[in-house]
Amino acid sequence: MVFVSGDLHGDRQRFFEPGFRKLRKNDCLLICGDFGFVWDGSPAERKVLNSLSKFKYKIMFVEGTHENFELLNAFPSEDFCGGKVRALSKNVYQMLRGEIYQIEGKKFFAFGGGHTLDSEAADNTGRGAGQESELTQAGISRARENLERAGWTVDYIISHDITSRIRGFLDVQDEGFTLVENFLDEVSKKCSFKRWFFGCYHIDKVISPLYTAVFKNVIPLDK
Repeated sequence: MVFVSGDLHGDRQRFFEPGFRKLRKNDCLLICGDFGFVWDGSPAERKVLNSLSKFKYKIMFVEGTHENFELLNAFPSEDFCGGKVRALSKNVYQMLRGEIYQIEGKKFFAFGGGHTLDSEAADNTGRGAGQESELTQAGISRARENLERAGWTVDYIISHDITSRIRGFLDVQDEGFTLVENFLDEVSKKCSFKRWFFGCYHIDKVISPLYTAVFKNVIPLDK
């Protein structure tokens, strides 16, 4: 089965909470951003990452706005589930922006990143807004190509940020339009999908039958 959850921020104890205990061998856990287990490259961190590889299920995540992108980019890229990923360990993968994955017979469109990085002059990993803009543009180009090939039809969307319209239903500060948000607005208008999960606001809330904000919940998808 496939499960979806929200930001982890490098907190290994989350994997031992009741929701995560539902996962079994060969299941797949999708994380909607801010994975956070690749942050400083220390031996202690590598030990924690290695401990995640002992889980019997796959862990796949889109990047959030609090990641060490320089360290993530050093991991090798490979083909996995029909799309490109970075392999952090034998069962932990970063889903790259704009890729479409085939998991348990369903199509998943992934798009990480968000407005925080777009609007900051530099984040706490030392990467500037110019670099984020460049990464976002590359992801948007890749996404449009992949969505065109898929006929702008997928089963699920996994993102960190969300569209401006859906953000309007949440009690959050409006920080203006950004590259990511503008593109997600385009996706919401052109793409056919069954359900969209996002994690940037640290809440668990069903916005509508199509949109779900996820944080601590671990949501099973239909087989």
